[in-house]
This record gives sequence, structure tokens and C-alpha cells, in this order.
Amino acid sequence: MPEQDTTQVASSADIKRLLGHIDAHTVAEIRESGATIDEIAAAAMYLDRSENRAVRQADPMTGRVREIYELVRADEARFEENR
Repeated sequence: MPEQDTTQVASSADIKRLLGHIDAHTVAEIRESGATIDEIAAAAMYLDRSENRAVRQADPMTGRVREIYELVRADEARFEENR
């Protein structure tokens, strides 16, 4: 199986694989941003350690990684509101 180019724009399947269950609208917003697999993987890392403020301050998010992070956090907040 050939190795995937992580610098290309991520597909919907890539986004779902890296970020888990997020709604279709959020997936579409991330796709429209032109985010790469690497950027989505970086955002997923921040989401996994979002409770560790010291780590986040030492390694601040920028650009599309921040945009993806904020989109997913908003998606999570909507999910919690609708519970």
C-alpha cells in the first residue's frame, strides 16, 4: 500500500479519520479551508491535550491549525448544547 502524502489537501475521509465524529457541516468547512492532512493531525493533537494549558502556551497554534481547532471545538459545543 503506497504511503499517503500528508502535505496534500485532506479528503472528507481523512478529516473523519483524524478528528472522529464531527458533523458534515464542520467537515465541509475544514475541506473548504484547504487544510492538509498534517494541519489536521496537528489540530487533533491540540484537541487531545486541550486541557493542558501549559503545553498550549509553550506551543501556540497558528493559521489553519487554529482554524480547524476552533471549528471542532464549536462543533463539540453544539453537540453538548443539544444533549
